[in-house]
Amino acid sequence: MSLFLRLLGDEDKGAALLDAVRSVAAGEPDGRVFEVGPASFAQVPGAPFAYWVSEAVRSAFSCNSLFESDERVARQGGVNGNDFRWLRLWMEAPAAGSTQWSSVPMAKGGAFSPYYSDIYLVALWDPVRDTFFGFTGLPHRPSLQPASFPYYFRPGLTWPRRTQSGLALRAMPAGCIFADKGPAGMALT
Repeated sequence: MSLFLRLLGDEDKGAALLDAVRSVAAGEPDGRVFEVGPASFAQVPGAPFAYWVSEAVRSAFSCNSLFESDERVARQGGVNGNDFRWLRLWMEAPAAGSTQWSSVPMAKGGAFSPYYSDIYLVALWDPVRDTFFGFTGLPHRPSLQPASFPYYFRPGLTWPRRTQSGLALRAMPAGCIFADKGPAGMALT
């Protein structure tokens, strides 16, 4: 076992260190002192040095299967490089059949909303080329199709990549594409 001292919340680090060491020497409990076996870090993929996490949390990684497997994937959606060119609110898209492109619903992150959020964006999609209408890739990634294209149009879960309120998984229906700011997870079966 190794002792770890967490003094991040203390203004006077020297005094806090002295108090924590005295608590250890006296055998008194201190919320800033953690006793962890270094081998337990290996239970978490990448073995992060997360001494402040409980043993129950660390062991959850070895007791449960990984989300990403032969049956499931999690992917970041494609970056088109110009949202103003290829994305519209669903009410702004031209009526069906009025142009060469079609409107495809697009999950693109958004505000915190657990379980459900309207998919209010559509992409200007070229169904013949299976890409954004007129898309030829990005300067650093010349490609006809956006990243993660093989996973587009499948049902699954999506979530905002960044939020102040925590993880908010929500349903993503079949027929949608997803963006880099709204990654998606889905079953492959």
